[in-house]
Amino acid sequence: IHSPDEFDMMLKLQVPSCLRTTKLDAGLFYRIDLTRPTRHPIKDFLLEKNRTLSSSKILTEMFRLIRKFLKTYRVPDRRCRWEVNKKKPNSPAVTLSLCRKEISGEELISVDVVPALEGQKVQSWPLAVRNGPDVDNWLGKKLRQEIRSLPCYFVPKRQKGRKLGEDAKESWRISFSHIEKKIIKSHGNKKTCCESRDTKCCRFISAGPGSPSSHRKPYRPRKMNMCFHQQVLALRKQCLMLLKSLIEGLKQCFPKDLKDLCSYHGKTAFLHTLSARFDDSSWAPQQLPACFLHLVGALQNHAERGLLPHFFVPECNLFATSVFPRKALVFLVNVLEEQKREGLPLLQPPALLPPLTPTTVRAEVNAGELSETSHPLISSECLKFILVFVLVVGLGFNFLCF
Repeated sequence: IHSPDEFDMMLKLQVPSCLRTTKLDAGLFYRIDLTRPTRHPIKDFLLEKNRTLSSSKILTEMFRLIRKFLKTYRVPDRRCRWEVNKKKPNSPAVTLSLCRKEISGEELISVDVVPALEGQKVQSWPLAVRNGPDVDNWLGKKLRQEIRSLPCYFVPKRQKGRKLGEDAKESWRISFSHIEKKIIKSHGNKKTCCESRDTKCCRFISAGPGSPSSHRKPYRPRKMNMCFHQQVLALRKQCLMLLKSLIEGLKQCFPKDLKDLCSYHGKTAFLHTLSARFDDSSWAPQQLPACFLHLVGALQNHAERGLLPHFFVPECNLFATSVFPRKALVFLVNVLEEQKREGLPLLQPPALLPPLTPTTVRAEVNAGELSETSHPLISSECLKFILVFVLVVGLGFNFLCF
């Protein structure tokens, strides 16, 4: 939050429509099979003697292609280099780091590239999540139906645990990250001031009475003139950013005790809080400290009870002892209480770093050499676009939280 330098990118892979999902747990992890033989390039990533799509093969191929791409790619700023991070257990991403050459280990930008399969709309969502999230009171039934019409995605992430079976080792986790962004940015079921053409909004200020232009269409003033609902959205965004920053700080201070904690636990607690406190008056723009402390308390309460249902898969408990040990939950409750008591010292901003000097981005790559070994499912041109895009965003644009 103090120095935004982390990016997440979902790389959607082209897949045939003949896919079948089989639930492996309460509805978070799945086995994906082809219903019939195919000539699609996806056939190269099937397990031997069956039609099960291998998540490990997809991820291994991603690592191989990206490493080969970086051998011929030249960073525009010769003082920097891209590095592929070591594969993390149970992680669905290939993590890249842009580092300085003269200062060993200094990371400027990191990007997680996550391969994903899109669930076909004709297949709808898997049965365990088909009803969609319970957001009727918060967002209304209309937006809930709109959410259910969107596709879901599957990322190559294996289940946690020891002595896993073949299906668990090659499992795919369902992802709703794109829908999470959409609902977090939504006003709620009282959003008429910014969406209805008939209702005037304080962002659209017309000329005063008696003015020659008083009967003309209203105009948009500068961005600072936000309506109340827009201010509420901005405050909610700040609360989530602060919570993610707090979680990251706790993990850095206690890497062993909180190794199972991640930012998604914070986002899930945030979504449940929004669903319960859906009235905009509960998020008054002047009450940032109180709103954030309420959010921290909500996460602490979930940890005390050992119950944090996945927002889209309520039967799945993210704080179950099988994935988050009870000892770690007790430790999390204690450190959150300590942070609140001492005034959240982990959120104190660090010293500012000098900004990077913008340079013209120009990629030089031997396309012929890459095309010989690049798999048609994951093209080298797509990898080139990802790296150039991330570099441009990191050097020249403001970071977007969501």
